[in-house]
Order: sequence, then C-alpha cells, then structure tokens
Amino acid sequence: MHTHDVTLPSPKWQVRTCEQCGVGFAYMPGQGKGRFCSAACWYVIGRRLPRSPDGHGYLRTYNAEGKRTPEHRLIAEQMIGRPILPNEHVHHINGVRDDNRPDNLSVLPASDHIRLHKRKPHINRTCETCGAAFEWRPKKGKAGRWCSIACRRTKHHAATTGGALSV
Repeated sequence: MHTHDVTLPSPKWQVRTCEQCGVGFAYMPGQGKGRFCSAACWYVIGRRLPRSPDGHGYLRTYNAEGKRTPEHRLIAEQMIGRPILPNEHVHHINGVRDDNRPDNLSVLPASDHIRLHKRKPHINRTCETCGAAFEWRPKKGKAGRWCSIACRRTKHHAATTGGALSV
C-alpha cells in the first residue's frame, strides 16, 4: 500500500509513511508522533514501550511480532526453548507476580498449577479440650479449635451442661 492508497476518515487526518516498512497510514495530528504504521514496526525499530504492569500485577512487554504479552511467559519460553503450550502455566515460585527472574519461574501443567494454588497451608494448633498438638487446614466456617470431633463434643457438652458428663 502506498500513501496515495490510504483512505482518510475525515479531512483532519493526514497520510504518513511508516519509518520502518514504508507503508502509508492514516494519522490524526495530536495522537502520538505518527512514525510507525503498527506496533510490529515500532518494535522492529526498537521504539517499544517499557514493560508495564497489567491490571493483575503481571508485567507485560512486546513480543517479536509487536504484540503485548506477559513478560514471564516470554522468559519461560526462552528458558525451555519452545513456546508455552495451551495446557501449560508459568508459576512464580515466590508468589511475586512481577519477579520474572528465570530462577523464580517454572513451567507446569495447568492442572498441577491450579492444584498448587488451591492447596491451603497447615497451621499448628493446640486442642482446647485435651491440649494435644494438631495440624489444622483452614476451612470456611470451621474454627480449628479441637483435634477431633470427640474433643469438640466433650467441650461443647461440658459448656452446655455445666461440666457434668452423662454416661
């Protein structure tokens, strides 16, 4: 496409020629510098935007085609020497989404990555009834105050009956 082949949306627009590929493109004065026809040409020249965070805390940058993409995926692809497959995820080992050092990234099957993030930590607790130490996994609506149902029932029964156990 040459500059004379460009259709302008309104008389305010101008025809510019891309500094990278020489293709004509429509440009609205005041909307940037108007030097390139696309992000791809901008990238080839090396005038890409610095990496910037997306709305979820991940850094995005431009790939070789000029498309904005998550930086951690590009780094992981370089590490493993191939593109990330659709059923693979890139995991930040330390949990910091903008820490894209190669030693902080690992490529996992999607199912393993989901399982890893759904796993809840165990918390060391002491039973209020018998004093035994136990590991408790947080659950919605569960207090984690007793090591067993028997201790819970004993404590509950003692509280409701004034401490007397019936046999």
